[in-house]
Amino acid sequence: MGKRDRKASIAAEVARRERESGVPPGRFVYAMRPLYAEEGGPRSFVPALCAEHLREVRSKRALYDGDLWRRVLEWAIESGEAIELILDDAEGFVAGATPADYCEWGLLDDRLMIFSARTAGALGDMLEPCCQRVPVFCHGQEVVGYRLRAVEDVLDAAYSEGWWDDYKLRRRASDIKSYSFVTERLGRSAIFSVPEHWQTLVLQRFVDVVRGGGFNGFKFRKVWPRTTLELWV
Repeated sequence: MGKRDRKASIAAEVARRERESGVPPGRFVYAMRPLYAEEGGPRSFVPALCAEHLREVRSKRALYDGDLWRRVLEWAIESGEAIELILDDAEGFVAGATPADYCEWGLLDDRLMIFSARTAGALGDMLEPCCQRVPVFCHGQEVVGYRLRAVEDVLDAAYSEGWWDDYKLRRRASDIKSYSFVTERLGRSAIFSVPEHWQTLVLQRFVDVVRGGGFNGFKFRKVWPRTTLELWV
């Protein structure tokens, strides 16, 4: 069997298992992350103040301030003063790469999702109910910032495999390798996380808009219904 035939056979088998799972396509769940520059992704946006601080740290003119980004983010939200973003000029980006339609800065609760204005417009009806708008601007580029706020109690932790802080209670995981969801609870939020883990999760309709619009910077991994093939694409 050739490579193309093998891929087609695998895809057909995955589709069969999805049909037999009983999960409606509208409640398929994907993990979402940015397509990074070192993977050949687009040129991401970074906060100008943080980029300057990192340059000072590398040149040994300053000690690393691990709390800087949190203060910048909180001030923008409280004051309404926009965070200045610049296109990343670090070593990882590919010269000539187009600006990202989606990228991120920060971690966990301090994670900022950065969308091009056209992408945010296409996804707006899904982002607005689930996220907090964060004021941002970038000279020469139209960008929109969001912080994810929707946390949905939809994980069936007993049947989800990962690295749990407590394998009996399963209230928090440092990583979830294989997800299991209570399908009936899905559908309220198109983009969300679960109480047990920080991973950004999205429903099929979110993925459909991204792929239909040809927006760059996104990577998705289908995690529900669960199949033997879970790849970032």
